[in-house]
Amino acid sequence: MQFAFCILQFAICNAFVTSEASAQTTRDTIAAVQPKVVKIFGAGGIKGLASHGTGFLVSKEGHIATIWSHVLDADVVTVVLSDGRRFQAKVLGAEPQLALAVLKLNNADWVFFLPNGSGYRTS
Repeated sequence: MQFAFCILQFAICNAFVTSEASAQTTRDTIAAVQPKVVKIFGAGGIKGLASHGTGFLVSKEGHIATIWSHVLDADVVTVVLSDGRRFQAKVLGAEPQLALAVLKLNNADWVFFLPNGSGYRTS
């Protein structure tokens, strides 16, 4: 009986430690990814409401991966970074059948993409 209680106690403690570690990993992942997520404003919208989509930075040159949608039916779209800064971008290419598109920030000199997950900075 005492052995079974010890095993149960060990299992409960182990689950708590694993849960805490998992929560920390999730927080770390979100902190690493969030600076690379962007909001994209372009064509469309209903009754004065802006039409938008999302994407993420994939290169130090300012390339953005996103889904293909009517929002991209514009010569130039506005990209808003996670810190609120706004920049213009143009659609480099799209594959509507796969619903994929690649955008390029027009002013990409400032973008510094860090693969280790620490985000970007301005130069």
